[in-house]
Amino acid sequence: FAPTVRTLTAVVEDGQCLLTGCIDASPNSRVLKRGFRCGNDTLRLDILSEDEVDMFHAYVEGLLPGEYFAVAYATNGVGTSLGDTLFFFIPKQEEMQVE
Repeated sequence: FAPTVRTLTAVVEDGQCLLTGCIDASPNSRVLKRGFRCGNDTLRLDILSEDEVDMFHAYVEGLLPGEYFAVAYATNGVGTSLGDTLFFFIPKQEEMQVE
């Protein structure tokens, strides 16, 4: 079976986003890679996590202000599975300032 994976969080801070995912099971084969697919209407990114454990993270940096999606994925020797889609928003700089 392909792994079972969940997209847990997308936390935006200082113009970047910390993505978190979790592999619940990979019963027949070890996980070969894990990461996130994210983007918007015009941008598609595949961000590989450097973590080698079931709870994994990755940062997305350099995004312009706007709404984005993120989906966790995991691949083993059998196939690739995707988690649920989360949406996050990168605010404009002036929206980030606190007075």
